[in-house]
Amino acid sequence: MMIVKLSVLMAVYNAEKTIHYAVKSILNQTFKDFEFVIINDASTDDTLNIIQAFKDPRIKIITNKVNIGQTLSLNLGLRHCAGELVARMDADDISLPNRLQKQIDHFNKFNKTDILATRCTVFSRNKKKLSDPYSPVNLEELYLTSLYRSPINHISVMFKKKRILENEGYCGDYNIAADFDLWSRMLRGDATIKVLKSKCVSVYIDNKTLSRSNRPEELKEKVAIVRENIKKFCDIEIDSFEAINILQLHERKKNEDFSFIRSFILWQKILSNYSLKKNIHFWIFRIKDFVNIMIKYF
Repeated sequence: MMIVKLSVLMAVYNAEKTIHYAVKSILNQTFKDFEFVIINDASTDDTLNIIQAFKDPRIKIITNKVNIGQTLSLNLGLRHCAGELVARMDADDISLPNRLQKQIDHFNKFNKTDILATRCTVFSRNKKKLSDPYSPVNLEELYLTSLYRSPINHISVMFKKKRILENEGYCGDYNIAADFDLWSRMLRGDATIKVLKSKCVSVYIDNKTLSRSNRPEELKEKVAIVRENIKKFCDIEIDSFEAINILQLHERKKNEDFSFIRSFILWQKILSNYSLKKNIHFWIFRIKDFVNIMIKYF
C-alpha cells in the first residue's frame, strides 16, 4: 500500500457557485502527491455533482446523510485522512499553485513544526483586492494576537495530524470559531506554530462574511476563547463584558458610551502582565494601539 504523506481536507455545504474554482486550485498544485478528502455535508444544491465531475483519483468524497456542520465534518474528515500531514482548504477560497510545495518543503526542513500557516490576500466576490492582513511572524506575536483574535488563517494551515488528534481535534462546542479555539489550545499546550512570509492563499469574502462577526453565537465563542488565552498568557481573569470590549477595541467598533477608554486601559494592563510574565517589553505595540484608537475616535 502506498504511504500518503499529505491529505488536503475540505468540508463543504451548498457551495455550487465557488466549489469548482476551489477544488481546481488544489488539483493544479505544483506538488501532486496527495489525497483530497472532501466532506460533503449533505449539500442540497449542485455541489456534489460539480466535485464528481473532476474525475480525479486523488479526490475522496464522503457525503454526510444529514447536515452536521463544519466542525464535526472536519473531525470526520480527519479520521478519513491517511496523510501524516493535513492541509486545510475551504470551498470558497483559492490556494495559489505553489502553496503545498512551499509548506511541504518547510516540513521537510523543519521537522519540529506542528502547524504551518501562510499569509493571505483578501478579495471581494467581484475579485477586488481588499487587504493583505498582517500575520504574526514569531511565537511571541502569535501569543499576543491570540489575546483578541485567531492568530493564523484557517485555510492556509498545514499541520501534523497526530498532534491535532492528540489535542482532540476541533472542539464540537464551537460552530464558528473552532479554528480559533484549536490554535489557542495548541498554543497553550506549547505547540510549535510557524507562519510563512509568502502569500499562498486568496480569501474571498462577501457581505455575509463581513456581517458574521456581529452574530451573537460567534461573539460568545470568541469571548470564551479570549478569556482563556488572557488567563493563560497574562495571569488575568476578565469577565465576559470585558472580553467583549477587548474584541470591539481591536475590531475598531465604536461604543457610544466611551467604554473604549476603559477597554484601552484594560488592554494596557493585559500587555503589562504579559510583558512581566515573559520578561519582555512591548512599548511599540502600546504606541501603535494608542495611535490607532485615537485616529478612530478623534
